[in-house]
Amino acid sequence: MSARLLGEVGSLLQAARSAAEGPAAVQLEAALQRLHQPLRVAIAGRLKAGKSTLVNALIGEKVAATDATECTRIVTWYENGSTYAALRKDAGGMEHSVRFERDGLTTRILLDGEEPFADDEHLHLRMPSPRLRAMTLVDTPGIDTTSDELARRSAAFFGAPTEISPVDAVVYVVQHTHPEDVAFLEAFQGDLTRGSPMNAIGVLSRADEVGGGDLDAMGVAASVARRNGSDPMVRRLVQSVEPVSGLMGSGAATLQERHFAALKTLALWDGIERALLGVQTLLSAEEDTPGHGTRLELVNELGIFGIRVAVDLIQRGEAETSQQLSDALLEASGIRTLRRVLFSRLGERGDLLKARSGLAAVANSIDSLPEGEASAVARQLEAVVTGAHELAELEALDELRQSPEILGEEDTVRLERLLGASGTSGPERLGLHGAASAEDLKHGLQAELSHWRRVSELGLVPGTRRLADVAIRTCEGLLA
Repeated sequence: MSARLLGEVGSLLQAARSAAEGPAAVQLEAALQRLHQPLRVAIAGRLKAGKSTLVNALIGEKVAATDATECTRIVTWYENGSTYAALRKDAGGMEHSVRFERDGLTTRILLDGEEPFADDEHLHLRMPSPRLRAMTLVDTPGIDTTSDELARRSAAFFGAPTEISPVDAVVYVVQHTHPEDVAFLEAFQGDLTRGSPMNAIGVLSRADEVGGGDLDAMGVAASVARRNGSDPMVRRLVQSVEPVSGLMGSGAATLQERHFAALKTLALWDGIERALLGVQTLLSAEEDTPGHGTRLELVNELGIFGIRVAVDLIQRGEAETSQQLSDALLEASGIRTLRRVLFSRLGERGDLLKARSGLAAVANSIDSLPEGEASAVARQLEAVVTGAHELAELEALDELRQSPEILGEEDTVRLERLLGASGTSGPERLGLHGAASAEDLKHGLQAELSHWRRVSELGLVPGTRRLADVAIRTCEGLLA
């Protein structure tokens, strides 16, 4: 269905593009090209929230600078490409190569001798990466109320509220979900991205710190994230809040054999339990103790929590090779779960989210078109929107997040699942196991159809019938 909608939006963009002139024509052409590109996902958050570390963990290479260099202050695009390349691009599309160096799984951008970047200039790093084929990541400068420069660059990237967002979805990275973080997300989304909760994921970065740093820290952080994600204020802003230890995930993805050997040595040391009480305790041990020469590297690569988890895995015999340790740490860090969430909740909706961005571009251009063509494009736009049930599902999901009182808690959860909030496959929409039979799916859909027909007939609260009718059409479409 989304592929058909993408084709209709492409035709609509072409019609608007042929009638437009000047800047509107350029924007519509860019929107048309964007339909055939990977989904664009921005990584946004406060200064030092852990955005760049998260990018490295998601890609599986150290490509994003995590120190206080000029790179961390520039909007940086990470794109799939046939070979490695670093480009400096301005708002007009002009570009030139930037020097970089590669060392194993680490890429360093060399900006020495480069003129300072203007607010509308971006850095594009291209690399052969399976993880970037369906999703381009855009690392944005940290928002800090004390830095006018960073706020200005982020505002220049996302554009004014009347402009089209350059991204299709957003990952918000926060260290905690305190009231001030919720206020930040609300202002950031409302003023800059014009987004909706269904194209946004929250990430509780440094989750190990939230959980206290013990071996069970990620479990504790997961409970905190679920509780925060169920808060009505947070639900209006993001689909879910996912706990992640970004540093451990980044270190796990780029784990070297010598680091694995050092961790094995530490795991056999009698004094390791006391040494892992803290970073200073670990680093201040005598020089003749095991692994002394690589401890600072391990701290920088994995953090003290990552070292604790790695040592525990080795001691329990669950990581006998560097690959086994890398896999176990990636799972424990929450990175693999986050990748699955991004794929199921954003990636599977990629065509739909890109189509919605294309429709927004058309709507934004109508006032600049000649009167006759504007009317024709407006009618075609209305026809596409009216005939796209996927858009109705997305709008219904947004409405459920904004006004959960319409249906009540039980039916809200039920309808969100049916409309694909947790995944768009038949079993996921019905809360069934992935191996459910066709007969199981049929019975489940018939039960849902009966339920929402009753809700539609009996609904008294304004909006109930409209939401129930969306559910009915979803069930009928899946049954067909």
